[in-house]
Amino acid sequence: MQIGQFLRRALQVAPHQIATRYNGREQTYTQFAERVKQCAGALHELGISDGERVAVLSLNSNRYQELFYGVAQAGGILVPLNTRLAVNELTYMLNDCGATVLCVDDVLAKHLADFAGKLETVQHVVFLGDGDAPANTLNYEILLQSAPDVEPSTRGGDDLFGIFYTGGTTGLPKGVMQSHNNYLATVADTLIMRRANWGNQLTTTPFFHVSGSIFCFFTVACGSTHTILSRFDPLTYISTAKAVHAQATFLVPSMITALLNAPESDSITLPDMEIMMIGGSPLAPTLRKQAQTLFPNCRFVNTYGMTETAGGVTYLYPDTDDDSKSGSVGQPSYMAQVRVIDVDGCDMPVGELGEVVMQSGNVMQGYWNKPAETASAIRNGWLHSGDVGYFDADGYLYIVDRLKDMMITGGENVYSAEVENAIYQHPDVASCAVIGLPDDTWGERIHAVVIPKFGADLTAETIIKHCKAQIASYKCPKTVDIRKTPLPMSGAGKVLKHVLREEYGE
Repeated sequence: MQIGQFLRRALQVAPHQIATRYNGREQTYTQFAERVKQCAGALHELGISDGERVAVLSLNSNRYQELFYGVAQAGGILVPLNTRLAVNELTYMLNDCGATVLCVDDVLAKHLADFAGKLETVQHVVFLGDGDAPANTLNYEILLQSAPDVEPSTRGGDDLFGIFYTGGTTGLPKGVMQSHNNYLATVADTLIMRRANWGNQLTTTPFFHVSGSIFCFFTVACGSTHTILSRFDPLTYISTAKAVHAQATFLVPSMITALLNAPESDSITLPDMEIMMIGGSPLAPTLRKQAQTLFPNCRFVNTYGMTETAGGVTYLYPDTDDDSKSGSVGQPSYMAQVRVIDVDGCDMPVGELGEVVMQSGNVMQGYWNKPAETASAIRNGWLHSGDVGYFDADGYLYIVDRLKDMMITGGENVYSAEVENAIYQHPDVASCAVIGLPDDTWGERIHAVVIPKFGADLTAETIIKHCKAQIASYKCPKTVDIRKTPLPMSGAGKVLKHVLREEYGE
């Protein structure tokens, strides 16, 4: 099977349905399929055949989604690149994967001059933007107009579909190898788990991240309309969701916080939104209750997965008004096995912490050109997540923290997520992050970085006092920084805690 099966089916069952909507442009599935066919032909003319890599450095767009299918139809391997990275990081990735074609849009074309003389394998640069193509680039639309008809590639199954580089970590990036089967498993699992209308979907998460890329497949698999935003902006998101009557979306908690803090958001509701997938980190119960005011008819679905799993392996669908499971990421999906183990690989009892490991059809093939890292991540057939969690008596998984983000203060283990949840319960907190800093007395000092809501007057003493009413004293921050500048974020919307540790550690 190939990911192209999603498009073949959509073309059969919904040929006249609007497939994509972006920046005033709409196309039906018939038109979308024709452009994908032309894209594959154009790439074939540029030398893309079985296993050749096509890198994309672009904001979200309808043309970007066409590449997800066009590259596969040509037999190539797609390499979506994080648009927030520096030139030296992007150069490493392009050379590491051996990309022969690089696609850029108007915004990211500014990097082209900086790449001069540094790219070892790139032979063609394709311009995806709407303006005039920069010098020494090929215009995407012109390429499509002159593209020859070619037979679709037979690559599928365990053949590689894409290489997704992990971000927000120290050291050299790792290219996560995802096959056609990996994405087929994720989409099939999500369709089985779905319990709401997926008819009109809005995506603002970047396509270079798994959470964005999966919607390029999921919308087509559903034969639904995909409204695409180039990037996340709270007011644009709200106005677009309202205008197109969006029914389904994917957000990370930091985006929800930004929506709630947007001007006049307290007087706006989006009643059409029926389901919101939540990833990156669990949606704190307090934040979920606040979000319900903006999305009054929405069901918030916590999911848990990683780049290495091409999507979710657990889902929490809230079927009742009971909040007892709201901090969970749910139960394992139908085609995934998830365990919590100790350092010896033994299963932990109910309620006790350990590392989360998993087996699933969507687990990666490994890391590109990194056999040692692959062997470290996948041991005895189990992918080791590096996350700390536990199962409750009903089989619901709770993610407590990253192993590396666990703090040891005065001999006690403290998990930043628990402290952050306590801080978020203060009504004047917009966002926060908790890190451990070296301390001569405690080993590590718990330090909170807090951004107040607009107009709020928060102090460090207020936050510490508030936490002591919520959690054990040893878990409370010893120091607090109240800041107005945004927290450092990865392209996937996760707080970069190693950046904060470097900043405050100084």
